[in-house]
Amino acid sequence: MESHFIRQALEITSLSIQKIYKNKKIQSKPEKTLIFSNLEVGNFILNLPIIESIALQSKKTTIITPQNLAPFCPKNSTVTTNPKKPSEKIKLLIQLLKYNPDCIVLTEPTPLAIITSILLLPFKNTRVDPTSNFIEEQWLKNQIKPLHLTEYNLSVIEKQGFKKLKLKPEIKPSREEKKKAIKILKENQVKKNYFIIFPGSSDPKTRWSAENFAKTADILSSKAQPVIAQGPDDKKSAEETAKKMKTKPVILPLTPLPTLAAIFQKAKFYVGMDTGPAHLAAAVNCPAISIFTRGRPYWYYPYTQKGIAVYIKKYVSETSRRVKPEALAKAPESFNLITPNCVVKAVNKTLSTKPNKKIQFNSLTCD
Repeated sequence: MESHFIRQALEITSLSIQKIYKNKKIQSKPEKTLIFSNLEVGNFILNLPIIESIALQSKKTTIITPQNLAPFCPKNSTVTTNPKKPSEKIKLLIQLLKYNPDCIVLTEPTPLAIITSILLLPFKNTRVDPTSNFIEEQWLKNQIKPLHLTEYNLSVIEKQGFKKLKLKPEIKPSREEKKKAIKILKENQVKKNYFIIFPGSSDPKTRWSAENFAKTADILSSKAQPVIAQGPDDKKSAEETAKKMKTKPVILPLTPLPTLAAIFQKAKFYVGMDTGPAHLAAAVNCPAISIFTRGRPYWYYPYTQKGIAVYIKKYVSETSRRVKPEALAKAPESFNLITPNCVVKAVNKTLSTKPNKKIQFNSLTCD
């Protein structure tokens, strides 16, 4: 809680300095652009069009990002992985001040990003804030027309003078990653026709039950072979789901994100929570069914022509990404109102519907 208030205080200070120094629009290609992208998998992928658009319009781009996301950064950029130790953070801060960028982009307002921008802003002319918690809260108060996170952030960079050169998140696995994916699938006896079940979630309190995932996978096993994928903290939920299934599934070993993207690309469809892997599936054009037990579906739905959000209107807030108190009070019972049959219906809808040329909010409510 304290870190949230510290971050917000830094952010408000930074925004105030930005107003004092009259932040200007980009007039020409920046010589040096610095992008802070210390995001989780899902938010990083949804911000890829912003990162790529800015990198294409900058002569030199440096991106600060976690190590596991570095492979997805634009090829024409220099990537520096975000350090964890305080001493290393201070060293990086000094390096960034020496780098002296013309444009600072904060896709995630971390303390390091905010402090760097506060120190540099009086001497520079541009700072771009696509996803800022403070800005988002103001956005909610003003009740602006609902937009997807990617659409909103693209509109922010456009106002700052950047062109929207990329419109949706797209990841193209390399030939090497495809070979690794084929090897993993072969070693685990996965057939050509398979679908992905991803029962893990960053927040266990809002996770759909293993029993529901198991029932869903059993019903869908008539369409393709069920394959359970997992993240670093999802071993327990993957094993629980497999144990409750009547059909014997394949549990994939823990796999690096670039190879996992190649595995998702070959899948018939993906079913999982509103988490990063759902956006990874959408970015490789795999039909993604995302189950929302929290948050705003129209803000975080899989941004693709083949994505669909499944949720209960009563318990999913239309104005906040936080879980409604009444939903948490009744958890996990309230989340189980999303039934396996409802998710199966969403899969059938996704597979049978011809994709629109334009991305739009596709959803299925279970109440």
